[in-house]
Amino acid sequence: MLTRREFSRCFLAGGTAFLSSDDLWAAGKPQASPSQGSIQDCDLLVKGGTVVDPGQQLHGPLDVAVKDGKILEVSRDIPEARALRVVSAKDKIVTPGFIDIHVHCFDRIGVGANADQTCLGKGVTTVVDAGSVGYPMIGGFVKYIAKTSVTRIVALVDISALGIVVGIKDTMRNLDWVNPELTAKAAEDNKPTVVGIKVRLQQMVQGD
Repeated sequence: MLTRREFSRCFLAGGTAFLSSDDLWAAGKPQASPSQGSIQDCDLLVKGGTVVDPGQQLHGPLDVAVKDGKILEVSRDIPEARALRVVSAKDKIVTPGFIDIHVHCFDRIGVGANADQTCLGKGVTTVVDAGSVGYPMIGGFVKYIAKTSVTRIVALVDISALGIVVGIKDTMRNLDWVNPELTAKAAEDNKPTVVGIKVRLQQMVQGD
């Protein structure tokens, strides 16, 4: 049974098997749903949408059954009677949540946006904040932004202490603001939300 994160990872990687059941998948194509009663009823049935899964070369009308927050089955014509709740996806696309690998979700700095207000409506459920803040503020970013958002947020901590609070063009102008040791410690202390360190190596940012 796939979790939503595993489903998303499969969608992005495009190389791993979506489901291991040989009789559910054959030659990369879903089979008809097993007869009612062969598996436990599902909590949610997303019915009649166009499922897009490039990893399995799927693009067609399929149903998606969910049980306990996990994908239970993806196949054709799953009986509605098996589900506690049925949602029609007719004329809609059903796909794993998209991942945006470069956003700024500290929406108080002038160049950022609220992830829940900006991303979810576009089908983006996971984002990477690309270095909005440096080591002095990353703990607050994790506590008050990443952990309070419905959108899954992972972050890079900026090598510059001020992040982009002072503006992107000025983050590396003063190397007194750069402390690799404290930045590395902040990254370690704020795992797993922090997944890396952002260094802007551009002349417009760091100068000559």
